[in-house]
Amino acid sequence: MPVIVQVGPQAAVSGVAFVAGAGPHCTCGLHLPGRALGIGGGRLALVPTSCIMGLVGTVVLTARAIKEAGMVTIRCTRKLQALLDVPYTADPPPPGNALRDWYANRIWTAAGDVIIFASETSFLSVAMPVEAVGRFVPLFVARVYNLLRLLDVPESAVAEELAHYRDVAIAKTASRSVLGVMNDIARHYQLAAERHWGDEPLSLSRAELRLSTVLHMGPDYRTPCLVARELLGCSNEDWMVPRW
Repeated sequence: MPVIVQVGPQAAVSGVAFVAGAGPHCTCGLHLPGRALGIGGGRLALVPTSCIMGLVGTVVLTARAIKEAGMVTIRCTRKLQALLDVPYTADPPPPGNALRDWYANRIWTAAGDVIIFASETSFLSVAMPVEAVGRFVPLFVARVYNLLRLLDVPESAVAEELAHYRDVAIAKTASRSVLGVMNDIARHYQLAAERHWGDEPLSLSRAELRLSTVLHMGPDYRTPCLVARELLGCSNEDWMVPRW
């Protein structure tokens, strides 16, 4: 049975549901099926207008997903680790999730500082405003959920991946090549913010979706969305990336 979490006057019904939690300067939007949550304001908007908006707090998994829970490692740069003010895990466990470890960094954009994440296996990336650092882990998980659902990954496959995200290890970066791709990803987010400066708010969901189609030096030189979908057991035959 899915978890049902009441958010204000409406309920979000999904294999992964979200408990609302307000943030000071940003709107944290999610792509949840069938229900509209609340809408907040700020220069950084995290979803396009076609998606469902809501304020994010804690991720709630189905009972089945909880039983299969593991751990995911986020490999942070020194700059981000200093912001988080948490020690590195000296010897994180080997990844058991399909997207494996995530790399993360804090970057500047014209719309404000952003924390970016990238999967080391697919280079799929998500982002959050730095003002939301107090909800670093739950919002990171929410952003991954949001993007995978936008990429038409089935709910069951998303729940299986996110079951490993109940516990998070913060570790040092371990690959210069992944850090090189992170620099490229950072430039794309910065360009997206510059295009929206003084215009409509920057939609991080649109930026994430667009970056999922950008080629990087990586697995077989294929787009992150195709690699991620295959790793999560999806067929890419006749599948097309949603418009951003």
